Amino acid sequence: MSDADRTRTPWVAWAAPAAILAIDTRVALANTPFVGVTGADFRAFWTSGVLLVQGANPYTPPVGTLPNLNPPIWLPAFALLSHVNPVLGYCVWAVLSLALFTGLLALGLHRWHPRRPVFVASWLLASYPLWETITVGQVYVLVAVLVLGAFALWPRHPVVTGVLIGATIALKPNLAVWPVLLALDGDLGSGLLAVLVALIMSATSVLWYGPATLGSWLTAARDYDGVASLINGSLAGLAYQVKMPGAAVFGSVLLLLGSAAIVHLRRPGFFGTSSLAVLAGLLAAPVAWPGYLLLLLPMFLAWTWDGPWLGLVALTVLPNVVLGLLPAVGLLYPTIYLLLYARVVWRCCTRRPPITTAPLGHHLVRTSNSDSAASGSRR
Repeated sequence: MSDADRTRTPWVAWAAPAAILAIDTRVALANTPFVGVTGADFRAFWTSGVLLVQGANPYTPPVGTLPNLNPPIWLPAFALLSHVNPVLGYCVWAVLSLALFTGLLALGLHRWHPRRPVFVASWLLASYPLWETITVGQVYVLVAVLVLGAFALWPRHPVVTGVLIGATIALKPNLAVWPVLLALDGDLGSGLLAVLVALIMSATSVLWYGPATLGSWLTAARDYDGVASLINGSLAGLAYQVKMPGAAVFGSVLLLLGSAAIVHLRRPGFFGTSSLAVLAGLLAAPVAWPGYLLLLLPMFLAWTWDGPWLGLVALTVLPNVVLGLLPAVGLLYPTIYLLLYARVVWRCCTRRPPITTAPLGHHLVRTSNSDSAASGSRR
């Protein structure tokens, strides 16, 4: 059998995601401003901005509105958002999110050159995490820009990479383990730079809005009962679903310590360490929504997804109308996150590199390890 035959994708492997994409689009359109509805999360961000402009506490929304759980660094953007009609703003943001993700996907396809690019692109465009993000009006695509930029620019631009990681942590503090694992992998410079950038950005927002706003955010995050959500993929969500909530903290600490040990002992390089850090940070957090999977775009593009892993691909494209029919839907996303974590651990322990890479602005090369793959050295 030729290489072409072995890597040819059966028509159903890309036709099925295409069909699910049509379903997801239909469901998303049913919840858009065209019928006078805004995404619940977008409404929370808009309301937070309105409260801030009015001089009120942006983390105490009126009854019936979800709280804004993003740190104060987001508040300037939400204040600007409050001057826009919420229906129009949501419509524009939904279109921009889809366009931005499509651009990220195109950039990633050029950077890592996955096998079966049509299949990979159709899978990611049909994925539930993308359409859930668009439907509720979340900001995960913006964070995904920073994450993909950090992966794509390493190691030719280590300073920019460190800045992007620091900005990511400031916007999503549940990824604070990232620079720690980089330091354990031997990349102390990028880790320290990321910590410095995150501290500067966070401190600036606290100085601007006052420590009371920071306290309000921490209180809102503590009081939010998202752990019980059926689409929470974190260890805390899993512990709640199996009626062992007390095991969540122990499991999260064990996972973080185990991740640190793997990185320190195996030294998997920037790509493996960063993939492990992002997944460990999400699993150890109180909540890990499906939309956070968009942050793993570099991993999805740089590694092969065939054989038994096609089952994991199928799980991520199940649309909302199908999820509601599953008998144990509360275990679905914890399972997805844990399977992804297991695959990252395996690749870190075996130090398997991304399949191929094309550094930005340079020709395509094949490599022998994860860091030389990013730097463009030939075999």
